[in-house]
Amino acid sequence: MVIAHPVDLFKSGEWTHYQRELFDRKLKQPFKQVFRELYLPNEDELASGTVSRRYAGHQVQPRKTVALLKSRLWTVSYEEGLQKVYYKDNIIAKIYAMADWLSPADVEAPTIETVEFYDRHTYKSMEISKVPKLIFSETMRDVDLVVSVAHVGGVDPEASLTTVEMRKAIVRETLRLIKLETLS
Repeated sequence: MVIAHPVDLFKSGEWTHYQRELFDRKLKQPFKQVFRELYLPNEDELASGTVSRRYAGHQVQPRKTVALLKSRLWTVSYEEGLQKVYYKDNIIAKIYAMADWLSPADVEAPTIETVEFYDRHTYKSMEISKVPKLIFSETMRDVDLVVSVAHVGGVDPEASLTTVEMRKAIVRETLRLIKLETLS
């Protein structure tokens, strides 16, 4: 038995069917899957080869960032920086930022630069197109969480395209259930 990930639901072409079914039957998921965010490599990432700049330029609060990432099984160290190891697939995901994550003085908020993936055995950069879609999606979901929750300043950054898509699906199904026509 396998628990479907949004990657699987997307690949099947049945994702919107499952979303509609949950609303129709008023089912509550034991954990969020059908309305979970999905992050697929975009054209810029595929064209760059090994580097994602999806979140480049976002400034984040170091303490909150570290706490959020540690809760998602990322490691933070002076030598290795911010990384998450996917042992089963032998992949290391790394977030690069202009920062000193371990400095007690928060002089300037770290600015995210790139997200990159490496082969755990050879430490060679991996082409984004070769990173399993589930690992790519979960890594980007973690970084999006950081950007959304640990951003610097009192105003939320613009919602990611993935978040916007999930909100659209929820609104679409809610409107359908209350029998209102959607406006284009």
